[in-house]
Amino acid sequence: MSKAPYEDDDKKMKRRAAPNAGLERIYVQCDSYSEKEKKALISDFNHFFGGKQGYKPPINEKNWVVLSFPKLNDAEDFFISQASKGKNMVILDGSTNPMKVMGYSNGDGTLYHADGSELKAGDKLKASDTPYQDFEMPEPRSKYGM
Repeated sequence: MSKAPYEDDDKKMKRRAAPNAGLERIYVQCDSYSEKEKKALISDFNHFFGGKQGYKPPINEKNWVVLSFPKLNDAEDFFISQASKGKNMVILDGSTNPMKVMGYSNGDGTLYHADGSELKAGDKLKASDTPYQDFEMPEPRSKYGM
């Protein structure tokens, strides 16, 4: 896994991220840092939120996509929809130093809290105690209990 962005990059992100009612500076590490996966995530984000009040365009930086969400609950709705498409990603709180894991999807169609419990509609994403550099993506679970 890649190291989190340098402190100077973090300061630059603070200047570019605009305040809104939702979550700001959510870093997403896509499957194997694939440029194709990052572009797909950005496209989906633009389609999901384009034109909404408070919308800020995503930022494609190094191995990360940095997202800010227009309002509360938008992050959870967006990431649940991405997970249901089988996307691999780690969701990080960019306001913590070091960045802490908020959730992940390992490609099995489910979004998880950092502790491995399923994130369901109505749940909130929040930073865990797990720093990104200590996080290991669990293997996908079988939907049949195997």
